[in-house]
Amino acid sequence: MKQTSEKSEVPAAELQTGDEKDSEQTGAKKSGTRVKNIYSRPSVKFSFTLSTHESQLIFRHTIRKISRLLYEIDVLYSRKIKDQQLLSQMRQNIENHFTEVERKIAADTDKLNARLVEEGFGPDSPEYTGKIELEVSINTPLMKRFTDLLIATDHLIMLADSCWLHGLTDSSVHEKENYARQHLVLQLYSLIIVSCEEISAKIPHQEQKKENEKADRK
Repeated sequence: MKQTSEKSEVPAAELQTGDEKDSEQTGAKKSGTRVKNIYSRPSVKFSFTLSTHESQLIFRHTIRKISRLLYEIDVLYSRKIKDQQLLSQMRQNIENHFTEVERKIAADTDKLNARLVEEGFGPDSPEYTGKIELEVSINTPLMKRFTDLLIATDHLIMLADSCWLHGLTDSSVHEKENYARQHLVLQLYSLIIVSCEEISAKIPHQEQKKENEKADRK
């Protein structure tokens, strides 16, 4: 089967925080003018490919929001919340959930690899007609970790598809298990959203009002 690919770059604006958008809008002002919320922030471009339908759905559902949320957790909240112990605890909880999801995906991957080898097929992967090439801006270590998790999930589902195509997995079981693998990452995404909401509730009223105004402008 002929393999095709689609190049898809996530627009930089989709990955920006509110402050970054503010800085772009004021960037044309004359040098020396005092402007609030302008920061020089580091980021690196990261290119990767997703082949499976499930991993592509995860990407499209999460990527526009996850970069902003993870940036808030890693950077913005530390400037706005007085209770740093609470913030550190929430960050640690999120990292623990990352670790748990990564562990489950790695264990499932090893299991499917072993089964394919045991049945004499080898750890091969199918070809896909609609794989997509992507590029995102990595602006925090957690963002890189989430992207790596997407890639690992894509690889896992490719192995599961291989088992199914070789007749090692029943069709109904295959669909159910791939849905569970997809849902595992989406659960992590939902947990990050809830954690950010809990942290935001600790921001003083005036700071929260500013954040809400920025969100309304998006």
